[in-house]
Amino acid sequence: MAIHTIIIEDKTNKTRHLLGLIKEMAKSEKYIIIDPVQKPNKVTLQAIEDAENGRLYKAENIEDLFKQLNK
Repeated sequence: MAIHTIIIEDKTNKTRHLLGLIKEMAKSEKYIIIDPVQKPNKVTLQAIEDAENGRLYKAENIEDLFKQLNK
């Protein structure tokens, strides 16, 4: 058995129909599995970028955390 990843952007009638066909087939065929990719929102993407660039914050305790949040 092989696993294939196919990226289908549903922006045209053809790709929407193809995606619909695959979804219908997945309902009755156990070897076709739809695993939708979910993109992170803007806040999450910014947090990832901050972490990658070393912009992280540390707090000694809960009071210190709230002081940093209120700045």
